[in-house]
Amino acid sequence: MAEPVLLVGETGVGKTATVSYLASVTGYKLVVMNLSQQTDSIDLLGGYKPVQMVHIVAPLKEEFEELFRATFSLKQNGHFLASVQTCVTKKQWIKLLKLMVHSVESAHKRTKRSDKNLYAKWGKLGLKLKKLRQQLLKSQTFAFTFDEGALVEAVKEGWWILLDEVNLASAESLQCLSAILEAHSNSLLFMEKPDSEPVTRHPDFRLFCCMNPSTDVGKKSLPENIRNRFTELYVEEPTSTADLSVMIQDYLKNDCPSNPLVEGIVRLYRSLKELSKTKLLGGTGRSPHYSLRNLCRALEYASNHRCGSFHRSLYE
Repeated sequence: MAEPVLLVGETGVGKTATVSYLASVTGYKLVVMNLSQQTDSIDLLGGYKPVQMVHIVAPLKEEFEELFRATFSLKQNGHFLASVQTCVTKKQWIKLLKLMVHSVESAHKRTKRSDKNLYAKWGKLGLKLKKLRQQLLKSQTFAFTFDEGALVEAVKEGWWILLDEVNLASAESLQCLSAILEAHSNSLLFMEKPDSEPVTRHPDFRLFCCMNPSTDVGKKSLPENIRNRFTELYVEEPTSTADLSVMIQDYLKNDCPSNPLVEGIVRLYRSLKELSKTKLLGGTGRSPHYSLRNLCRALEYASNHRCGSFHRSLYE
């Protein structure tokens, strides 16, 4: 059930809309990313960016205070905690670091035998403080932190992610998907991440990709070593009167359109598609392309932007 899915279909047939609808009815958060030749693995996995030191220290201080409350008496250490807060307020990062490191050492002695879980948490905080010390030695004002990309965040949080026009991305950018497509476990290792720590895959995470057929103008095919790892589905444009009528009625549901009106819109849409293949020409001298996307946007505009009566809005 957690297989990655590749939806292939012509422009505007509803590939993205289908996934969006599924996410909405199932209650999952969907993140949509439009890929292109300029897409880099940094966009998917994340990268370093400069931040002020206070933004790095703040989460460490919160973690420190939480562990401190679980280990030591707040009443007996009120003066010490006040000193910690003063260091943060005055941005005395070196002094703050010394205070927290001292607490880590004391906590290790206290919890080594009594609470292994708490002991391990203090150990992890100690490693983070070592990294903070290295950053402070370089600069006490700015530092570089790794900002996770949408793909890594979706894997961890259990979101759905849709990569649209996936075939337009470079082969180098697509290689970062290999960890997800190949993994049979809940632990994923992205080599591009600087800490090299495995990312735990949330059981609700799902990967969807969309692409146009490589026969389209300006389109290229998805590399076979990537494409073969997807469950591939071809999405055809709905053409039956029943399907088109249901869609039109849904977009215009607030206006309760009559059956004759809906049937008229269906006939108009079909006529325009047929004429675009034989007679109609656009401003560039080429035949215009009409798809469900055009129809849906026109219906949405008519429903949300009134030009007098509903019928007049629909006409416009």
